[in-house]
Amino acid sequence: MANNWIEFIKFFTNKSVALFGNAKSVLSTEKEIDTQYNIICRMNKGFSQGKEKYIGTRTDILFISIPLTEEQINKFNPSYLVWCTPKHTKMTNYIKQHALIYSEKDWQILKDKLGYRPSTGMMAIDILLNLSGLWTTLTLYGFDHWKTETWYTNYIAPCHHSPEAEKKYIEELIKQFHNERIIKK
Repeated sequence: MANNWIEFIKFFTNKSVALFGNAKSVLSTEKEIDTQYNIICRMNKGFSQGKEKYIGTRTDILFISIPLTEEQINKFNPSYLVWCTPKHTKMTNYIKQHALIYSEKDWQILKDKLGYRPSTGMMAIDILLNLSGLWTTLTLYGFDHWKTETWYTNYIAPCHHSPEAEKKYIEELIKQFHNERIIKK
């Protein structure tokens, strides 16, 4: 697993990207994922095991804001691991050694834009947006803004996040990119 920002940035050149949120709604339609996208991104405990026909099998990038164990991270077998939250005290030694770190400055800028603490999904989108000149398309799956449960917890818990603010922000991004480069499914 690489933990070099320069390599991470180069990884996106001329690639199609799929980012999987963890809303249960993502499991409603079977999709061919692994061959459709060059880069597949997942978040937190969004393991694909048992759900492959809906979300594919591959994980190229894993965005996390919770302290997963080495064993849990290895289930994903990601090429890159990205720690998204400024709560660095929650990082395990394994995460400290292997993860790229989303900066506290970028986190604060995103928080100010949203008016609320950003979710892992919003931080992942922010990181990917900063690379938007490199990738060709970004397709978002499983972002229903807490209308359905998180499929691995079976409950709706936006906590300190704002589903409305995040939905509005994503809708503005899609308009900004003219529905051509950012696609929400």
